[in-house]
Amino acid sequence: MKLLRVAMLSFFVVLFSAAAYAGSIPIDPVIKIGGPKAAPPPPDPSITSTTFSILSPTGTSGPFTNDNCELVGTSETGCTFDNQIIGPDETGQTIYSLAFEFKYHVDPNDPSTNLTCGSLTTDGSIPIFANCTVSSPGDDTWVVKFIGGSIPYGNTFYFDVTGFGPNTDFGGTASTVTPEPGTITLFLGGLGVFLAQRKLRSRQTAK
Repeated sequence: MKLLRVAMLSFFVVLFSAAAYAGSIPIDPVIKIGGPKAAPPPPDPSITSTTFSILSPTGTSGPFTNDNCELVGTSETGCTFDNQIIGPDETGQTIYSLAFEFKYHVDPNDPSTNLTCGSLTTDGSIPIFANCTVSSPGDDTWVVKFIGGSIPYGNTFYFDVTGFGPNTDFGGTASTVTPEPGTITLFLGGLGVFLAQRKLRSRQTAK
């Protein structure tokens, strides 16, 4: 099994977990994607469909914490996932983007609960995805999407979260469609608008 040498990609939540768990030590909730790692004795959980779900029983799971992830609908556990998606033409597929949908409460009157995303390198390698965005359709539902990169068939990626609630379910969607040249440009424009709106709301709240 090939391991993709990538940097961690994460989105950071500036939030004290004490707001959700009274009396506990504050933890900034974080979700990360990256690599590489030494292969464990058991096989890594395999992503065989473009839609999947990862459960974090403790809300803090990952290869650098307690390696406590569950691939929903299977008996497979572990926080490193192998791309084993086969297309209709019976060939291995490359993942060009990853999106995760989950429940998380953000208080619009409290800037410290804002959810943001960014990349973090751990070994000096190029990040697996160049960009990410955070959006919410409402009802405490959030979507984090990573684009501008690829995970070839047979390669693995990390999934790492910190500071979320117990039994948080992260619904994943993998796109195996080659992105058009203008996709990243449109993405960056939308990301700029999103960040500008966030900054404006923060200033208004501070007044």
